[in-house]
Amino acid sequence: MITRSCFCVFPIIFGILSCSSSKQTSPRNNQIQTISTKTYQVIAEEKYEGRVDFLFNSSKTYVLCINEEKETSNPGFSPLKFFVYDLKAERVIFEDMPGRANIKWISPDNFEVDVVPGIVRGDEEANSASPGYVYDCKLQKKIKRSALNPDK
Repeated sequence: MITRSCFCVFPIIFGILSCSSSKQTSPRNNQIQTISTKTYQVIAEEKYEGRVDFLFNSSKTYVLCINEEKETSNPGFSPLKFFVYDLKAERVIFEDMPGRANIKWISPDNFEVDVVPGIVRGDEEANSASPGYVYDCKLQKKIKRSALNPDK
């Protein structure tokens, strides 16, 4: 008699448990989500040994991972290294080491790299546009400043 009762109760309990919400996240799923969202941080840590600044675009779809060496033998020259990480595609889309430069977002999909020139020689035009470029993250294309301002 007791075994018959167990056989009847067991399917009822199993049915109730199987109807519980499947929206619960297991610790493993939560760990996978955490790893994927921190991928750019892990890459930056490996590349730049912890000396990294993160600069997100306004729509938070891309992040610039910037390393500017603070300790160099030449205090007037701090080389800049960076890469751009696409948060949706979860991959690095562009990387550069322009030397001494400034970098900033100018739109949700474009950032500007303003390279600080070294010693300007007498034969170079003093009023020439400063070297640098704009990078279009959607097109994954580097655009020279001279192409943006043909008048200069």
